[in-house]
Order: sequence, then structure tokens, then C-alpha cells
Amino acid sequence: MFGVNWTNVKAVVLCAGKGRRIRDITDGEIPKPMIEVDGAPILEYTLSSLESQNIDEVLINLHHKGGVIEKYFGSTYGSMDIKYFWEESLRGTSGSLAQMKDNLN
Repeated sequence: MFGVNWTNVKAVVLCAGKGRRIRDITDGEIPKPMIEVDGAPILEYTLSSLESQNIDEVLINLHHKGGVIEKYFGSTYGSMDIKYFWEESLRGTSGSLAQMKDNLN
């Protein structure tokens, strides 16, 4: 209709925050996306939803305890590739997207 190319569709999921407001749930040890809801990490529900929409690749920024996320999900989720972008210090949304810019089309 508008000439949109629906191949190689990517999604960005921001996962770098420290979760200060929910520290009583995470004890500062669990990254927010790994909080379990009904037996699965919140991020798993997000990735499942993205896969059902035929997303090809997910770009995820990491900071606080990000290794937990990377170890759990690895480099793929179903048919989607996952790329991780580490932030030494929190950069905010625009800083995260700037770091990913070469991977966004």
C-alpha cells in the first residue's frame, strides 16, 4: 500500500535500567526484565509477542546485571536473532538508540 518493505524487521527492547523503584522486588540482584510473572521472565513475554508479529531481529541494550539476560536468552529466541548492546553507564533512550544506529535501517 505505501511501499513498506516488511523483510528484516527489527525491534528495540530497552533493558538497561537499574530498577530502583522496584528494588523491594529485585533486591538489586535481578534485572527488571527477568522478574518472573506466572513462571517466566517479563522479557520472555515481550520476545514471544515480537516473534508472533514476525520480527526478524531484536536489539537489546544492557547495563545492570545484563549478563543474566544475555545468558538466559543467548543469541536467538525462536526464529529471531538477538543482538546485545552494552552500556558502561546509563545513556537514556536516545543514547541507547544512538549506540544501535548502525544496526537500524
